[in-house]
Amino acid sequence: MVVAAITVHAKTGFIAKNGVEIPLLYFCLAVLFAFVGFGTYSLDDMWALSWLTTIQNAWIAVAAGVAAGLLNGALRRRPSAHS
Repeated sequence: MVVAAITVHAKTGFIAKNGVEIPLLYFCLAVLFAFVGFGTYSLDDMWALSWLTTIQNAWIAVAAGVAAGLLNGALRRRPSAHS
């Protein structure tokens, strides 16, 4: 959603048709789940993988996701002008 927020939604601004608020909401939810975890009914808990859910791993996941999104946006092919 980082790429979508930058390339498509940022042009229209906030609280506008096709604005940036939905990608921002998705980003906030992803960060929330990264730091809080998915809870008792998650597969992580069922398979005893809760040791993977540390604050350091959450920061690594958030940073990797944002970096991958920014890299994708930088390498994204622009549409041709005569299409």
